[in-house]
Amino acid sequence: MQMLRLQHEECALGIITFVVLLFFHALIIAKFWSLFYEYDAQSWVQFMRNYHMSGFDPITYKIVTQWDIGYSALRHPLLPWMVYPLYLINQALWAITGANCAQLVVGVPLFFCGYYAIVFLYKLLHKVIEIKSWEAFVLCIFFLFFAHILVAMIVPDHFCISLFLILFTLYVAGRKMKEKSAFTPMQTVLLFTLTAGVTLSNGVITLMAVLMTNRRSFLRIRFLLPIALITVVLLALGLAFNEPTAEQTGMEIKGWLSGETLRWDVIVENLWGESILLHRQHILGDVLMGRPLVVTYSWWWQYLCETVMVVLTLGGLVAGRKQLLAWLMAACFAYNFALHIVFGFAYNEVQIMACHWTYIVPCLIAYLLLHLPTALRRIIMLLLILLTTCLAVYHSVLLYNYLTWPVR
Repeated sequence: MQMLRLQHEECALGIITFVVLLFFHALIIAKFWSLFYEYDAQSWVQFMRNYHMSGFDPITYKIVTQWDIGYSALRHPLLPWMVYPLYLINQALWAITGANCAQLVVGVPLFFCGYYAIVFLYKLLHKVIEIKSWEAFVLCIFFLFFAHILVAMIVPDHFCISLFLILFTLYVAGRKMKEKSAFTPMQTVLLFTLTAGVTLSNGVITLMAVLMTNRRSFLRIRFLLPIALITVVLLALGLAFNEPTAEQTGMEIKGWLSGETLRWDVIVENLWGESILLHRQHILGDVLMGRPLVVTYSWWWQYLCETVMVVLTLGGLVAGRKQLLAWLMAACFAYNFALHIVFGFAYNEVQIMACHWTYIVPCLIAYLLLHLPTALRRIIMLLLILLTTCLAVYHSVLLYNYLTWPVR
C-alpha cells in the first residue's frame, strides 16, 4: 500500500493522468450508456453492432451484467473469478438504482490499473533507471498517448490489468537488481499467480524477471516446485471450465503454429506502427469486421515518427547493454515478437497486444538519455516533447470524434 502513495514530485503526473483517463472513460461510458442502464434482450445486439475498438473484446460488460465465464479460461484462468465480485457489486447497484451500472463498475478497476501503470512506469524510470524527474514525466506522458495503450486503458478488456501487473513486476525487479537483493519464493508465487492468472503469457514475463534478478537461486527446487504446481492448477482450472474438444484443440494449435508468412509490412504497419500511432484510415477497425490486415499511413511524417522511435529504442538498448534491466526489456520484446509474429498467435491483431511490450520504448530511451552528453540529451528531450505533443493532439482528436459518433 505504501508503494501506491504518490510522492510530491509525482503529483503533476498523477493529475494529468487522472484528467486524461477520466475524460476518455467519460466519453466511452457516455457513448454506450443508453444501451446499458435500461438493459434488455436487444441491448447487447445493438451494442455489438456499434462497438468496434480494434478487436478489443467487450465481454467483461456482459459478464458483469449477466454472469458467465465468458473468457477463454485456458488463457485467462483466474480472470473470471477476479471479475465475479464486480458482477455482485453491479447486481447490488442494479437492485438499488434500477439501472445496470456495468460500465461504471468495470470502469473503476480499469481506471485504477491505467493510472497506476503510469505511476509505476514513472517510478521505474526515475527511481530505478535514474533519469531526471522531468524527463521521466515526459516519457510517461509520451507512453500514455501511445495508440493502443490509451485505448486499452478505457476498453472493457484485460490488457490494462496486464499492463499494470507487468509494470509493477518490472519495477520490483528493477529495485531488487539495483539493491542486489532477490525475490523470495513467496513473492515469486504471488506475482506469478496474479500475472499468469490474468493471462498465462504474462506469467512468462514474471518468470524472466525473477530469473534475471535471482539468477542461479531461481533454479532451486523451492522456486521451481511451487511455480510448476501453480501452472498445473491454473491449466486444470482452464480445462475444467473450457473442456475443449480434441478437434477444437487441434485447430487452435494448428492455427497458432502455422500463422502466416512473416511479413515486413505487418511489423511496420501493425507491430511498431498501429500499436503506437493510429492509422487515419479504418480507425479502430476490427479485422473480423472488414478492416484489412495491413493499413498504410496517410502521411509521410507518420513513418518518420515510427522510424525515430525505433532508432531511439535501439540506441537505448546499445546504451544500456551493460544493465540487466535493459536486457530484461529486450527479452520481453523478443518473447512477444516470437509469440505473435514468428508463431502467429494473434498475428492478425498484433497491435492490441501493445500493453505486453511497448513499455520497453520509454524505458530503453531512458537508458539512451543517461549516456548522452548534456547538449544532445536536451535535443532528444525536445524531440520527445514534440512527439508527445503530436501523439496527444492526434489521438485525442481521433478518439474524441470516434467516441462521440452517434450510436446507430
